[in-house]
Amino acid sequence: MFRYVKTKVANGAKRSTRYAGKVVNAAEIAETASATTGMLRQFWESRKGTDRRETFQNAVERRGLTQDDLRALHRQHSIVAHLTFFFACVAIAMGAWHYAQGSLPGALAGFGALMALLGYFLRAGFRAAQIERRDLFPFQDYLRSPLSWLPALSLPAQGKAVTKAVRHD
Repeated sequence: MFRYVKTKVANGAKRSTRYAGKVVNAAEIAETASATTGMLRQFWESRKGTDRRETFQNAVERRGLTQDDLRALHRQHSIVAHLTFFFACVAIAMGAWHYAQGSLPGALAGFGALMALLGYFLRAGFRAAQIERRDLFPFQDYLRSPLSWLPALSLPAQGKAVTKAVRHD
């Protein structure tokens, strides 16, 4: 829009302060739209993956992790899951208290904090569960078993390793 106005002013037209909403540069809008769709198309193509299949054991070997490393990662993810669960409970309580007091902004702030903490909680719990089971299972399977969302703080004894391959696409 401003390019159009600059061109008009340079060609001798009077500058008007009332051009807002009246000047539409369709070529610039079309250029922006095509650039945006091109970027989205490129992003979508890059997300399709390489059809790579990997087991938990392959991932451990690729990253060069030992059992002590797995134990430390599991403990780290478990601690994050437990802390975010505690703070999510606090956010629920604070949001409910603000709502009961009639403060909608306070209740919405508590709800926003809850959503952010819920994301951290699910991510940490999911990673800890993958290490516990020694399996790269999909996130949907994790969501279907809510009783296993809060991981144990210590890694259980090494059981039978699962060799199911997961497709990365």
